[in-house]
Amino acid sequence: MSKSLGNVINPLDIIAKYGTDALRAFLLKEIPMFDDGDVTMERFDAFYHADLANGLGNLVSRVMTMAEAHIQPIPLKTEQITMGYDIHRAASLIWNRIAALDADIQKDEAFKSVKTDPEGTKALIERYVRELGAIAYMLEPIMPETATKILGVVRENKAPTEPLFPRQR
Repeated sequence: MSKSLGNVINPLDIIAKYGTDALRAFLLKEIPMFDDGDVTMERFDAFYHADLANGLGNLVSRVMTMAEAHIQPIPLKTEQITMGYDIHRAASLIWNRIAALDADIQKDEAFKSVKTDPEGTKALIERYVRELGAIAYMLEPIMPETATKILGVVRENKAPTEPLFPRQR
């Protein structure tokens, strides 16, 4: 961004459309803390839809829909990661866990096996919920509002009634 080139992005416009947590997540995950970063609306929009709406938001919905239908609420353990001041690295580690959980769900196909192996599938879903809770705890410093919402649906054992990150176009 450069004032002289006239390509400055007003963060208040992003917050009005996408929310504070989305902007915080983008800046902390995608922009290096001590180096220059590429901030464009196109890049932010791609991050929002890929990592938040289709990534984290969809993951929460999938896990909690299965949980609501097939298990009882389970207790969560607080999990934190310590990265010193390297929040960029911490955010990357969190997103790696989000991707890993999503990959496990795809591989395990719990949504199919619940009919043939209900007890085994319940154990899988409980593991998914515990991991989702751990991810939410780790997200608290980066996305406090989102972490609170995720922990709320996990504790209530309910699927979200509306998307965490509505698709914007």
